[in-house]
Amino acid sequence: MHRSLIRRSVVIVLMMAVFLGSGVTDASAMPLNGANRFSQAPLLPAGEGRYTGNNIFATKQAGEPNHAGDAGGASVWYSLRLNHDRLLRISTRGSDFDTLLAVYRGPDVRHLVVVRQNDDVDLGNNVLTSLVQFHAQAGVTYRIAVDGFANDRGHIVLRVITP
Repeated sequence: MHRSLIRRSVVIVLMMAVFLGSGVTDASAMPLNGANRFSQAPLLPAGEGRYTGNNIFATKQAGEPNHAGDAGGASVWYSLRLNHDRLLRISTRGSDFDTLLAVYRGPDVRHLVVVRQNDDVDLGNNVLTSLVQFHAQAGVTYRIAVDGFANDRGHIVLRVITP
């Protein structure tokens, strides 16, 4: 695939950093790791923000759909609920691995409706992070899945932007 030896080395270093408790964070972002289980997804504060976490030890749970057309295998979940209708852009720019990003509505992993999903902002130019944009409705709980293409893992930067 398009994962290189260098990319694998970075993932190994990140795994070691997490294991040793040193963590890797973006100094301008709030640490907020996603949940491995859909039902435990942390609620992102309404509005814009940058959040850091990882999917180093994440797995795919039973009944979970493939995100952006790939089986993945290392997904973490976030939730988002807004007080006002607004256009939202959600990105994994700054993440250090090949991400899959999907936004859903629904009560559990077996009953999800895709809102938007993306794999690779620009594959031709080797931009392997993901970006979605949609009109979010007030009062609706959106479920955000960040996964790794072909089970890729690493440090996540999740950006919620209101253009």
